[in-house]
Amino acid sequence: MASNQNNLAKLSSSFDPNFFENTPLVNGRIVGEIIILPRRHIALSSGFPAISLTRIEKYADISVTDAPDFHAIMRNEFIEVNNGSNVFTDEFSVTSVTGQNIVLDDNASNNALLESLYEDALVNGGGLETPSYTSWLSITGDNGIDYPITGLNLSTRTITVSGSLVSFSYIKLSQYRIGGDPSKVRVFSWRGRTISGSNISAVSGLRRRDQFQGHWSKFYSLEGSYAGTIDKIDIRASGPESTPNVNFGYIAAGNSLAIVRARIVGGDAISDGTNGLPRTGKTTHSPDTNVEIYQWLGRYFT
Repeated sequence: MASNQNNLAKLSSSFDPNFFENTPLVNGRIVGEIIILPRRHIALSSGFPAISLTRIEKYADISVTDAPDFHAIMRNEFIEVNNGSNVFTDEFSVTSVTGQNIVLDDNASNNALLESLYEDALVNGGGLETPSYTSWLSITGDNGIDYPITGLNLSTRTITVSGSLVSFSYIKLSQYRIGGDPSKVRVFSWRGRTISGSNISAVSGLRRRDQFQGHWSKFYSLEGSYAGTIDKIDIRASGPESTPNVNFGYIAAGNSLAIVRARIVGGDAISDGTNGLPRTGKTTHSPDTNVEIYQWLGRYFT
């Protein structure tokens, strides 16, 4: 009994009495909290004020009249970036503002933000190699005004926006604010996405495409020569492009072929004889379990 009392005393002494006052708890949960339920879909309602992020096609706009708690709190949530030394900032310093272009200072936090922003723009464009800035994110100037992003240039650290700009000393970035419409906030689809712990190479809250680890492939039994009828083959050097092992180009059908340390493009994935048939699909991902992912709005009126 005495041991239990001592444990309770330790807990009460370490408990922050201001936690619930400073943390936006509404209807028993933190506003903006992510909820994962491995069950059937639950519709958004006043009785269950949580929006399913996995049922959204691309994005959903939520008005201040429908979800006042979520709107008020999430409009003031800004993305933070780790500068590489476990120091986080949500203010990104500006070098210059010219026309509709904002040039950021050259530092670790700004560069990490720009790289992650560009990756999210590629996701917004459908996950291919062309970014899309349509119905996307906005920056917030130190004047409190939101400006929709219309372009990014990583090499010059430039963010292009729409709207009449003034001089900034820093900008902020929110994944929820909508430039030109302060009455709403925007949430993006999490459909088919994997959740990963944040690290310094990826900014929390922004999306990334699937990736395949960069590597070289070993090609067997190609040194020497081959004579006979062959299909046209695309040969690329296996070493650095500055010191190629073979010339780039094609070898036409019917010619003899001599290859030393070359990469050959083509062919389907086949079994290595040990690990079974390769499982291939549209994206690369780890084993997973499909669930419904919700975000808590606090209160919902409709």
